[in-house]
Amino acid sequence: MRARTSRAAVLTAPYTLEIHDVPLPEIGEDDALLRVEVCGISGSDVHKFGRDVEPFILGHEPVGTIEAIGPVASQRWGVQAGDRVGVEPALRCGKCAACRAGENMGCTDTRLQGLSVRAHASLPLSLEPRLWGGCAEYMYLDRDAMVHKVPDGVLLAEAALLNPLASAIEWSVLVPETRMGADVVVLGAGQRGLLCVAALREAGAGTIVVTGLRRDAHKLEVALKLGADRVVCVEDEDVFDAVSDATGGTMADVVIDVTPNATQPIVDAIRVVKRGGTIILAGVKWGKEVPGFVSDQLVIRHITMRGVQAASSDSFAMAMRVLERGRHPLHLLHSHSFPLDRAADAIRTLSGELDDGTPAISVTINPSMEVRA
Repeated sequence: MRARTSRAAVLTAPYTLEIHDVPLPEIGEDDALLRVEVCGISGSDVHKFGRDVEPFILGHEPVGTIEAIGPVASQRWGVQAGDRVGVEPALRCGKCAACRAGENMGCTDTRLQGLSVRAHASLPLSLEPRLWGGCAEYMYLDRDAMVHKVPDGVLLAEAALLNPLASAIEWSVLVPETRMGADVVVLGAGQRGLLCVAALREAGAGTIVVTGLRRDAHKLEVALKLGADRVVCVEDEDVFDAVSDATGGTMADVVIDVTPNATQPIVDAIRVVKRGGTIILAGVKWGKEVPGFVSDQLVIRHITMRGVQAASSDSFAMAMRVLERGRHPLHLLHSHSFPLDRAADAIRTLSGELDDGTPAISVTINPSMEVRA
């Protein structure tokens, strides 16, 4: 007999996560209930953790098994009870102008109280049926949810990378239209930066250079194992010189900045991209100005600079195929698993506030994991 409530990690105040028992909703013809097996933690969770917001359930990168599903939803998504699926963060009606234009997070449907952001882990706990976030034993799947079936044989820890891998494909391959043989620089060796390496190798990129800090030494080692040709510690080497050396002086066709907070990588991106090249900005700086930014460089050298956020459903589908093929040692990214009761520790580990000696890359919440004494 299925439980009548779900334990969920609710952000109730800045830096305060509480475990609440939330009633399970009744499932109709056009929705579903997910039994969450794992939920990834990202930099946006770290940012939300310190904000004063209306209480909500954390977690926008869930993977789990369909516990119950209505016939209409089953036909639309092509899944049934017992299937393992990954869930996109965004809720999309598929009908509004933003959805038709392919805007990843811009759905303007007003059915859910006209909220400005229609995404899991952004909807408040007060909005029925309440179980909107993935850091919970169960999660509600609205009719506007986007789900992708996980192929047999994909490890759970790798399935948890679906969301960041989709973003990596979107940012490093699809948006910049990276061609086969293109030389690419990835600024930042976090989870999404490392997954950009796998995405670029799938796309047949040429030379791949990844940058990081001294504290990222382990991550840079992982970058090499995923297929990067050169890694650069920006505290010890000049980025321009390193990229020039790696590319034989031709510089990069594409540069992707995935570094959070730091603004210097934007200046570095302009330095290392070739004339007519493309710069993708994916790392959020939280409103900081960029010292040393000279816009004339974009004009004089015909540089394209574009910002990106989230990923399209096409990128999620492509990411699932990458996981199914299993050509890359993505398991190397998984560094930490935490039970639901220690969700706050998971966030503090990813942010670097807690350090157990293992560099944090992919940090997950596993709701069924027992709490260790």
